Amino acid sequence: MLSLFLALPIHYGVIKSCSDDTIVKLNAPLVEVIYVNSKTAIFNHDFLHLRCPMPAACSVTNTFAELEFNVTKDGVIDGLKFLNFEEKSMHARCMKKALLKAEVSESAYNTKDNKVTFTYTMYINK
Repeated sequence: MLSLFLALPIHYGVIKSCSDDTIVKLNAPLVEVIYVNSKTAIFNHDFLHLRCPMPAACSVTNTFAELEFNVTKDGVIDGLKFLNFEEKSMHARCMKKALLKAEVSESAYNTKDNKVTFTYTMYINK
């Protein structure tokens, strides 16, 4: 199922109406984090509890962001920076809040310049 989903075209930063017949609105947003420069997981399983608001007038958007941050010796995320971000105003606060509250894996304590790619997908193209 996952490989089928990944083969479908997804556009980031494009706002669509919920009634747009060229898209399929997902029942729940798909959240994915890919570790860019880490061989081990930075966050513990099921770490993201993301509750982003819907855009106005029943529209949906997909968001892509690349983030960089440090993890302190106590396991706290520090120095969070958005390196590349589509639709910055739409989900930035939501992502930042979720990442700062995330449970960090002990193996990632005291690490610097961690990079992750973050996607928040609300619809796929037909």
